[in-house]
Amino acid sequence: MISLALVVVALNGEAASLRVKRPFWQCLRSGIVEQTQYCALITVEFEERSMPLHLPKYLTEAEMATVTEQQAMQQEAWRSVGPEGTVATCQGWDFLVLPGVFPPRADSAFLVEGLDIRPGDEVLDVGTGTGVLAVFAALKGAGRVVAVDVNPDAVANAARNAERHGFDGVVEAHLSNVFDGLAGEARFDVIIANLPGRNKTALDAAAAAQWDAGFEAHKAFFAGAARHLKPDGRVLMCKANYPEVEAMLRLAEQAEFAVEITGQKAMNASDPRIYTSFVLTQK
Repeated sequence: MISLALVVVALNGEAASLRVKRPFWQCLRSGIVEQTQYCALITVEFEERSMPLHLPKYLTEAEMATVTEQQAMQQEAWRSVGPEGTVATCQGWDFLVLPGVFPPRADSAFLVEGLDIRPGDEVLDVGTGTGVLAVFAALKGAGRVVAVDVNPDAVANAARNAERHGFDGVVEAHLSNVFDGLAGEARFDVIIANLPGRNKTALDAAAAAQWDAGFEAHKAFFAGAARHLKPDGRVLMCKANYPEVEAMLRLAEQAEFAVEITGQKAMNASDPRIYTSFVLTQK
């Protein structure tokens, strides 16, 4: 955004000059309107820039290869869950996990820790999985939560967890590939988007919970997010320090979202991943 300001600058012996020191202003041009012996009135045309993001170092190729092996094993474990499901715990709460559905993990727990939900907020949870973030949004006072997923088993799973925790009157689960199952006019105060972090081919729903082939889910998300946010709405995301973070930031910039880091958390000594939480708002 380009803005114009009038600034009074004290003179230091000779001609007036201005250096904009705030890191999120880029000074485009300035000119003296009026000058006395002691000060000058200067016009400043400037453009606001985003604050620099202090991201953790991305994982190396070797570390990414190890992550891929671990994720492949995790996906196989999710496929092998019995039809009755299993139970996973997040922040002291138990959640049913059905076969092939992404269970609550470290990124889920990290997002829950800083989940910025205000009383009465209308919330959309994209890629809900078990519905863990939808349930915690309701727990934090959301007035309505719409939980969507492209996996029909995840939709059923989220609905069951909402009922399990007494929020079936607040949380509604729907089948939707990002936004395509929503009414065109649906708008929300908060969109939670814990999307799969890797740009990697996924052959089934279990793999697609972690791998976003061609980054298509991210592209669809940023193409439609603004249409489903209220004017002062916000997007909440969490990403591990995969190189794909750069692609996410480019998509956010192209969609005219401002990106702010709200927290970071390292895993244990045997896991080199560092999770970063973001809030995105419309410029």
